[in-house]
Amino acid sequence: MGILKKIRIIAFAALIGLASLLPCPAYSFELADGLGLLQISLEYGMIYVQLKHLDGSGRNYMLEILKKEHGVNNDQRANHQLSIIMASLQKTIMDSDPGLASKPYNFFVNQQKSFNAFCSLGHNISVNIGLFEALDYDEDETAFVVAHELAHGQNGDPFYNQIKRTSISALASLVTGGSGSTLDIIAMSVASGAASAKLVTLPAEKKADRKAFEYCANSGYNPGAGAALWQRVMEQIDKNPANFLLDIFSDHPGNESRRDLYAKDMTAWSRGAVSVDTKTGMIILNGKSIYAPVAYKGKSGLERAYLAAGRIAGVYHGIDSLVHAPQASFIGRQVFLGDVMILETAPGEDAGKISQAINVSAGKN
Repeated sequence: MGILKKIRIIAFAALIGLASLLPCPAYSFELADGLGLLQISLEYGMIYVQLKHLDGSGRNYMLEILKKEHGVNNDQRANHQLSIIMASLQKTIMDSDPGLASKPYNFFVNQQKSFNAFCSLGHNISVNIGLFEALDYDEDETAFVVAHELAHGQNGDPFYNQIKRTSISALASLVTGGSGSTLDIIAMSVASGAASAKLVTLPAEKKADRKAFEYCANSGYNPGAGAALWQRVMEQIDKNPANFLLDIFSDHPGNESRRDLYAKDMTAWSRGAVSVDTKTGMIILNGKSIYAPVAYKGKSGLERAYLAAGRIAGVYHGIDSLVHAPQASFIGRQVFLGDVMILETAPGEDAGKISQAINVSAGKN
C-alpha cells in the first residue's frame, strides 16, 4: 500500500472521528478544483495535527500569535497581580497534578478594555486589562476569574472547543486558497476566536466554576470572593454594558446562579456555619444574624457581605466545633476573628457590636 494511500486512510478515519465533534448544522463546500472526500479528510487530518502542535510543542508560537492579536498591556499593577495569582494557583494545582510542571501556563495581560479572560491552546492564558479595572484590582475576585480559566485548561476544553470551531473555518480557508501556511491560518483562527466562549457548553462552564472554587479556597484566597465577584458583575453590567461582552455572557450560566453557587460553596467550606441573605445582605453565623454591611470604598453592601463572610468561612473551615471557634475582637475599625482580619468597618458601622455579635453566635458571651 502506497504511503499516500495510507495517509488518506488515516485522515479519513480522523474525519469520521471528528465528525461527531462538529457543530450542527453540517456545512458543505463547492470544490471547484475537483477535490474529493478523501482530500477533505486530508485537510481535517492536517488541522488536527496542527492543533495538537499548537497545544503542545508549538505553544510558545501560539502565545506570540495571541499577543499580536490581542495586544500586550504593561500595566505594572495588573501584571504583578497576575503573576502572584498564577504562581499561587499553579502551585495548588500541581499538588494534585504534578505533570503541570512540564507544561506550566504562559500568561499575559492584554489591551482589551472589556471584562474578560481566556485560556487558549498550549496552556496560554490572558486577562483583559478591563477586567482588572472593573474589579478595582481586587486580588481575591480576580483570582476566581483566573482560576476558572485554569480549570478550562486542566479540563482540556480549549483543544476540544478549537476542534469544533477551527475545523470548519480553517478548512474553508485552505480549500478556497487562503494565504499563508496551514499552521499560520489555523493559529490566526485560534487567536481571533480565543476571547469568544462560543461552543463552550454550560456543563463545561459549571464544571470550571466548581474547580475554580476548589483552586482558590485551597490557595488561601477568600472563599467568598467568587460570590462577591458575580455580585459586582450583576451591579455593573446594567450601568456599563459596553464593558461586558454580552454575547459571550449569554453562553455562560446566569450571573445570579453563578453567585449563588459560589455562595453555597462558601457555606459548605465553612462547615455550614456562615451564609449571606441575598435580599438583605445580612451575614448569618451559626444561625444568628451578625450584621448587614453598607456600601463602602466602591463596593456595595452585598459584595462586602460576601467578602466578610468568606473570611469567616476560611476561619471556620479549620475548626471542628464551636468550642474551638476563635474569639472575635476589634482594633479601631478593623474586626478580627482570632488573628484574621475579616473586615474594615465603614463609617457608621460599629466594630465593637459586630465583634460581640460574632462571639455571641459562637457562645463566647
